[in-house]
Amino acid sequence: MALHGKSVMSLQGVWKTYGEGDARVDALQKIDLDIKKGERVAIMGPSGSGKSTILHILGLLDRPTQGKLYLDGIETSTLADDELAFIRGKKIGFVFQFFFLVPSLTVLENVTLPMMLYDVSEIEREHRAKELLRKVGLTDRMDHLPSELSGGQRQRTAIARALANDPSIILADEPTGNLDSKTGKEIMNIFEDLHQREGRTIIFVTHDPTLVSHSERVVMLRDGMVEKIVHNGHKIRE
Repeated sequence: MALHGKSVMSLQGVWKTYGEGDARVDALQKIDLDIKKGERVAIMGPSGSGKSTILHILGLLDRPTQGKLYLDGIETSTLADDELAFIRGKKIGFVFQFFFLVPSLTVLENVTLPMMLYDVSEIEREHRAKELLRKVGLTDRMDHLPSELSGGQRQRTAIARALANDPSIILADEPTGNLDSKTGKEIMNIFEDLHQREGRTIIFVTHDPTLVSHSERVVMLRDGMVEKIVHNGHKIRE
């Protein structure tokens, strides 16, 4: 198991508000949350609890209305949008329920795509993409289009793509939500390997209780607030 060190992400007094006056909605309210290096965290809650909103903020896809998000000690609200995009692409890998692969590109091209935004040569991009696809068991599917893959193969491709720029944090949004239970277990084994062997920080945003067994800490949201935090089966915060 990876050793946990300093916080890689820290939400401090975070609110996210939409609308004004009578139409105001507080999607997140006074969220305080530290995520340590090498930790596996599941963020769970019913529909409307704020899971999607916290995903967007943790992934630097949206900014808090109030409060601060620190990433590797950097206070992100002070950064311009292009700086956020650059850091997001290097430090965070995204895996989504519906894969979001580019349908006109092959598996190999989908995985090389994120590296094109950075100073990575074509030879290095292809070499790294092939190695990542080997790691997720898709060596024989590299020249296929997403439409020619099963759901599990598409998610494996998405995981390889998320690792393209060697991020230290993987943010997975319902990663097994579109898969049958057997395939879902295979995908979770890949995440387990990324954590155990490579020490990556993994954050699951989900409503699936089966992901609890793959997480060291579970953050339960309700009505935009942290209802409780459970660590290895023991409640540590209300």
